[in-house]
Amino acid sequence: MLTRGEVMALCGIGVPVAAALLAWAIRSLVALYGAGELAVLPVRAEQTVFLSEEGEVVLAIRARQGSRGFGGVTFALRSAGTPVAVDGRPIVLRSRWIDLSGTATVSLHLFSVPQPGEFVLVAKGLHADRDYTQMRLVLKRPTGLAVPLHILWVLGAAAGLIVSLVFGLLAALGHLADPPG
Repeated sequence: MLTRGEVMALCGIGVPVAAALLAWAIRSLVALYGAGELAVLPVRAEQTVFLSEEGEVVLAIRARQGSRGFGGVTFALRSAGTPVAVDGRPIVLRSRWIDLSGTATVSLHLFSVPQPGEFVLVAKGLHADRDYTQMRLVLKRPTGLAVPLHILWVLGAAAGLIVSLVFGLLAALGHLADPPG
């Protein structure tokens, strides 16, 4: 059993370590938000974009949270100059990122780009009476498990900070009894 002094000493180390880990985790999670963005485009029925690398590409929409107007809109990507579409599929379990300004980025579609080059992004079903000027289409690399792992890191560091603070305060206020002997 630890004495009150030992608990206070451990918490004196635990609080700054947990706070530093929490700050580092939050900074890393925020940096992950913009990582891997390949292009930010206006919303148009058809537009050309150059992709410098092959591989998986996520198409996301960036708009004010609660914006509407993408119901029934489908997306396709094809190599410029050819009618052949790039393999792709809608994302069923969509990831959503909301920044401090209330702008949400929601993943919509995943494409498998076969080689670098110029591509045409086609959006079918855009509503003629809808104003899309405040919305953007974002092409980015998938983050995979990086975001959930960063969130677990934030939660773990926050829990460690809270536990260290609570036990440190309990020990300082004398609510933890020293073991007999």
